[in-house]
Amino acid sequence: MKRLISVLVVVVVLAVAAVPAFATLVGKDGYEITGEWDAQQLWEMGLFLGADGTFRLDEPLIRTEAAVMLVRLMGAEDTARAQKNSHPFTDVPAWADDYIGYLYQNSLTSGISATAYGSGDIITANQYFTFLLRALGYKDNEDFVWSSATKTALDLNIIGEPCYKDYTTAPVFMRDLAVRASYSAMQAPKKGTSVSLKDSISLPGKPAGAMPVASLYAVQTPETIVTPSAEGAAYISEIESFSLLGDTTIDVKVTCTASGQVYVTAAYGSSSASASTTMEEGKVYTVRFDVSASMGSGVTNISTRTITFSTSSGSKQSSSVFGIAPRISGAKIIAGE
Repeated sequence: MKRLISVLVVVVVLAVAAVPAFATLVGKDGYEITGEWDAQQLWEMGLFLGADGTFRLDEPLIRTEAAVMLVRLMGAEDTARAQKNSHPFTDVPAWADDYIGYLYQNSLTSGISATAYGSGDIITANQYFTFLLRALGYKDNEDFVWSSATKTALDLNIIGEPCYKDYTTAPVFMRDLAVRASYSAMQAPKKGTSVSLKDSISLPGKPAGAMPVASLYAVQTPETIVTPSAEGAAYISEIESFSLLGDTTIDVKVTCTASGQVYVTAAYGSSSASASTTMEEGKVYTVRFDVSASMGSGVTNISTRTITFSTSSGSKQSSSVFGIAPRISGAKIIAGE
């Protein structure tokens, strides 16, 4: 089933003017996504495709996915598919057979045992940079050793110090980090030449269809500055953050200036839910959305979900748009904590 890709529109209907400035893109379990732009560039080249409408940047990179990227970065995808080389591993999914076979027959990858590739194992930074260095023409045990491949990439100016720190201190090597590393490698010259990896291969080009989103769980955390236009009225002074709790809850944290009654409404299509609470000046409140799949599997279009914060004295409407893509198809509100 295709998952719903939605756009969350936060509407502040009260005496305020809101100035949104998009900040951090936060994914599943609070992971901070930093490689969306890199993923988009690689997608335009036809090298990083995603699946089911998402790049899944907030998920770990596994060995089969890394192998596919190596074949594509070498410009060998068509060759691999045509040759259909064999390999001895029994745990490789059918979609990855041609890629693993090509790498195995060309001594570019090996398994974790005679019959196991470790297809679902999470790859490390050094293991992925081993692949990238091979794509750039560097030889194992001649130009580098796999256990310090990330440091070799730094020494060769393929990556810089900040990226090196990100790659080597991350507890898990995520797809987000892999696209950043891959894009850097595409700009780097191949060994012994001045020609970049990007210019040395034939790029597949932009895929058909819409570009995938960063993650099904990604929330663009806003920094919103709100100023009053009516003295003494109760109003939301700041929309502080969005957070996703698993698949079924979204929290929106807000603060209120000048105590008063605040009404909150969430609407999606013909369904809506609302709540009200008296907010105290300066206090932080959580507006909680519980979501379900009650709308059914037919909801696949880009949709609009509106949240309205209002007061009885409110008169001016301002809006801020935040891109999200969780699995949401219905909503209710639990307001005030």
